Amino acid sequence: MTDRDRIDIRFAGQGGQGVVAATALLGEACTRAGLSAAGSTVYGSQSRGGAARADLVIARGGFIDFPHVTRPHFLAVMSGEAYRAYLPDLSPEGVVLFDSYYVERDPGSVVHHEVEATRMALDALGRSVAANIVMLGALVGLTGIVDVEHVSTALRTSFARPFHEANDRAMALGVERGRAIATGGGGS
Repeated sequence: MTDRDRIDIRFAGQGGQGVVAATALLGEACTRAGLSAAGSTVYGSQSRGGAARADLVIARGGFIDFPHVTRPHFLAVMSGEAYRAYLPDLSPEGVVLFDSYYVERDPGSVVHHEVEATRMALDALGRSVAANIVMLGALVGLTGIVDVEHVSTALRTSFARPFHEANDRAMALGVERGRAIATGGGGS
C-alpha cells in the first residue's frame, strides 16, 4: 500500500462500463487483506450509458472516520464525460489513470497515466467488456494497495467460472501496465 494510512479512490465512467463492479472488487480484496474499506456509488436513473462513479475509502488500522471521498488520491476514469466531471475533485497530489480509448487528456499539472484499458481488452479478449478489470489491475499494479491474489480471489468469487480465464487475463494485463508505470517505464 502507499505510505498513506487512508487512500481515497474514485472509479468513473459511463454506466455499463463496470466502474461500480471494479470498485466493489477492490473493496472486497482490501477486506480480504485485512484493510478497512468503505464504498459508495453515484449514477443516474438511466445508469447504462449515463455518468457513473464509485468511490472507495481504504484505511489501515481498522478505522474510517469519514466514509466518503471528496478529494480522491486516485481517479481511474473510463469516459470523457466522467473525466471532465471528476478531474476538478482530484487531490492536488492526486494521480489520474485514464482510458485513452475514450478520454482525451487535458494538459494540466496533475499526474496522468494512460491505460489503454479498452484497447487492451479488445486486443487480448476480442471484447471491451473486461476493460474495467484491466483498469482495476493497473491501479493495483501501480499502487500495490493490495496483493494481486486478493483481487484474483474476489474476481473468482464474484463471477461465474466461464469468466475466470478472461478476467485473469484482463487483470494480468492491467497489473503489468500499472507496474510499468510504477517503475517509470509506462509513460504518461
